[in-house]
Amino acid sequence: MTASTHVRIALVLLSLSVAACARHATQPFAPWELRGTVVEVRDERLRVRHKSGQIVDLVVDDRTIIEGSEGRASVTALTHGRRVVVNVEPSANSGPRAARVRVFGGASN
Repeated sequence: MTASTHVRIALVLLSLSVAACARHATQPFAPWELRGTVVEVRDERLRVRHKSGQIVDLVVDDRTIIEGSEGRASVTALTHGRRVVVNVEPSANSGPRAARVRVFGGASN
């Protein structure tokens, strides 16, 4: 191969990697699922302890769907020690938001 061929190949590889980085940077953060127990609910904030021990602070708002064993539930179902599965939506403004909270069983102390 000649030197000009090597330069062309290098430019093609560089442009592909830059395009891949630009595509990745424009994608929004992906939603994720959190499993744990309720630590606290106060002032539109839900704190959940993951099994690793990490506590995650989440926003609970009027769009948050709360589900218990009997169907729709209110925020009063989110008591200390209750097991939950939370669908979390990332937000740059207010922090992670609880989009949906499924509540299981009674409190586990």
